[in-house]
Amino acid sequence: MEFRAREMSAIKASRPTPRCRAHVRGRCINGSACTHPHTTDPANITCNSMVTAADKGVSAFNRSYGFCALHLKNMACPYKDCVHNLVNDEPQTEDAHGSPDERMET
Repeated sequence: MEFRAREMSAIKASRPTPRCRAHVRGRCINGSACTHPHTTDPANITCNSMVTAADKGVSAFNRSYGFCALHLKNMACPYKDCVHNLVNDEPQTEDAHGSPDERMET
């Protein structure tokens, strides 16, 4: 029994630790506390909020795409192109119908 336990622990120790699959898909909410290694720079990974069912490798039946899991946990999103990090730098211009705030009130 002891021999078998030692062999099993040696086999488990020799296996490489799998990388974080949620991080690769742009939705890991554990950050530095994640038990699996984050081997890819988050600035190179598209945020889950920008992934649609039309993208390659996405199942049409999977409904977990299209939102930022980190934003739901009130955490800053390190992934690129996050919907919540995009800033509209263009100034609001008034058109013939008035400002956007005035249109909301009517």
